[in-house]
Amino acid sequence: MKINLSMIVKNEERSVRRCLLAAADFVDAFVVVDTGSTDKTVEIIEQTGKELGKPTHIGHFQWIDDFAAARNYALELSEQYGAEYHLMLDADEYLLSDKYPETVPKTQNTHADRQVLENFIIRMNEKYHGEWIGCVGIFNLHQDKSNASISQSLEYAQRFFRAGIRYAGAIHEQPDTEWQLVAGPVFSEHDGYLQRDKSGRNLPYLEKAVQEHPEDAYLHYQLAGTYGIIGENDRAKHEYEAFYRPVQQYFQIQKQKAAQDKTEEQNDIEDTQNRSKATLNSKKNVEDVTPIPEYYLTGTLRYLQFLYRLDTVESLETAKKIADQAEASGAYAEDPDFYYFLGMFYMKYVLKDTEKNISFLRRIPESYQKCLRIGESHRARGEVGTGSFQALYNLGLWYELNGQTKLARECYEQAAGYHYQPAEERLRIL
Repeated sequence: MKINLSMIVKNEERSVRRCLLAAADFVDAFVVVDTGSTDKTVEIIEQTGKELGKPTHIGHFQWIDDFAAARNYALELSEQYGAEYHLMLDADEYLLSDKYPETVPKTQNTHADRQVLENFIIRMNEKYHGEWIGCVGIFNLHQDKSNASISQSLEYAQRFFRAGIRYAGAIHEQPDTEWQLVAGPVFSEHDGYLQRDKSGRNLPYLEKAVQEHPEDAYLHYQLAGTYGIIGENDRAKHEYEAFYRPVQQYFQIQKQKAAQDKTEEQNDIEDTQNRSKATLNSKKNVEDVTPIPEYYLTGTLRYLQFLYRLDTVESLETAKKIADQAEASGAYAEDPDFYYFLGMFYMKYVLKDTEKNISFLRRIPESYQKCLRIGESHRARGEVGTGSFQALYNLGLWYELNGQTKLARECYEQAAGYHYQPAEERLRIL
């Protein structure tokens, strides 16, 4: 089988060589479409291809404010050069392998190679008759505002599929198919979020897309996040509110379903025929709800984090209301990121008005303990460590603050087992 790396680039001289080096052993050829670089991106691609002895094909596409159009041009070009499968990467993403080891969280097994990838393709073709889209696990690197530390979050992106698939969407484009999504064996590291100069580069495209599709909650979510990054908080708040309206309706329905399921469980010994027709009809209506879109969950959590950062009485009360709705829906029951946020949130919420909110103090350790019960296994997205070393460290801080030194030390020791530096420092102090 022939697997081509298919990419679009513009002014990526900082990262493109590293991207190609890391991908070289997984693919048969590099097919890169430049959309108007003014730096040495194209020259670096050519040099790297020659150095590796890898067939390298460079195309040029006149930018028309449409990411899907550019990616589709790259796919068409790649298929002209024999691609049976496409691996789509951005230039600031680097595949992780044993040959090019990176700093990988202890909670993940991320090292793959070409043979592992081919075996995966064969299995998926047999299982789904060729109708599947492979997702690459991407570790996004994030730096806090003080530049003091870097954290990692994990997401799965649709990046691997057979020839013939095309993209849709001028911004935040996705493969235009409803085929089965599957998590593949390949992971990458992404450092683009560390480049602050790129934070608002998609802003005009998002603003245009929202104007054209004002009912699209996903676009409102993406625009809200972009406004938040560049400090336009009032605009971010407006877009998050627009995003959350359909999400809130979903949470309400899920809460209704959870309450209904509980009632039915309590009444299970009763004869089904004695239940009212209205109850049965209600059950059908609730259960027919479409499964929650993944961005509802990520977007709501980003909205909560935004309100937390605003740190006003109003924003924290709004966050409390949304967090209650989200928790009651059950949508985050297995999400350590959500409960990790609650642990931090309730600390700030109590400190903001201690006399009024003191009853919520117990939610701080309870939230971190919930994180640890959920753990890190089988994660499809989220910040690495919220189900392990980060939760352990924050729980240790809680115990230390409350004079429970033995418990604090135990938490720090477990967190240090993940080579988490803040925990190692606390142990030295203790």
